[in-house]
Amino acid sequence: MNVIEKIAAKAVSRVSVMAGWTQSRFAERTELAHILCYHTIIPDESARAGWSAPHAVTVSAFEQQMSMLAELRCVRRLDRVADQLANGLFNDGPSVSITFDDGLADNVMLALPILQRYGLAATFFLTTGIMDRGDLFPNDKIRILRDAHQRGRLKMSLHPVCERLLTQPGYYKATSLNEYREQLDELWAAAHVRVDPSAIEACRVMRWDEARLLRDAGMEVGAHTVNHVILSRESNDVRQFEIVESIRRVRAEMRRDRVPFAYPNGQPTDFGEFDMGVLADMKIPYAVTTDAGPNHSESNPLALRRHCIGIHHDISSLWTALAE
Repeated sequence: MNVIEKIAAKAVSRVSVMAGWTQSRFAERTELAHILCYHTIIPDESARAGWSAPHAVTVSAFEQQMSMLAELRCVRRLDRVADQLANGLFNDGPSVSITFDDGLADNVMLALPILQRYGLAATFFLTTGIMDRGDLFPNDKIRILRDAHQRGRLKMSLHPVCERLLTQPGYYKATSLNEYREQLDELWAAAHVRVDPSAIEACRVMRWDEARLLRDAGMEVGAHTVNHVILSRESNDVRQFEIVESIRRVRAEMRRDRVPFAYPNGQPTDFGEFDMGVLADMKIPYAVTTDAGPNHSESNPLALRRHCIGIHHDISSLWTALAE
């Protein structure tokens, strides 16, 4: 889709919402369960920062979206919806469920108070190894370092692998984490003092005591691998470890046996039958992807679809997603 087509599509979306057609379509499709996927909530003033991610949502936008959903009175916690879908009992929708991937601290500090204000429950998927280390996500390090590099702040020679990481945005997703982890960590250790400190704070992962605040607030907590690897890029041994260990860790820390799972990156090519088999063996109730679209009673419970919400979503585009 070119720029003109995107502008035209957005205009049509706005007209449809203003006329009420989109809302009517959503309300009529009572057999569908929609799942929203958020990642990070950032202060409004950070929206234009070079290190901000396209999957970020500003505080003000998130508040507007939650206010809209609260008025619909159709938000349900995902574990209950997943149970209904799996048992063929879902026929009183439509419903919307709210999820967060990764386990960033802003989910607790910024998103949780807004959810509580509107009486909404959500599911949070945690990346356990990064939480244990108090580290940043590799993709966040790359994005922060890329911003510093483009601003001329690094002033150092780069390993060829790091050169690709900082100049080829899709490189890290196309290869195994083990292919670049050592070089990235070395660059981060040498250069993190030269980057924007507000970026490091904004990308901080939550601690386990903060995750327990989510649980105690009535939120569901799930697993999202140990190191946020794209499973299909790894060996079967690594894939099994990433899934099993992250679920074990969440069960232990949250003191909950029932732990759902979210596939990192989550596109159909990012996981496969092997991963779903591991989850089935562990009796995981459901798993979520980032394959866009709604769910129904015939949906695979280990491959539920979600609408990813990012910095460019406004109320109109959110309504458009819900009317799919």
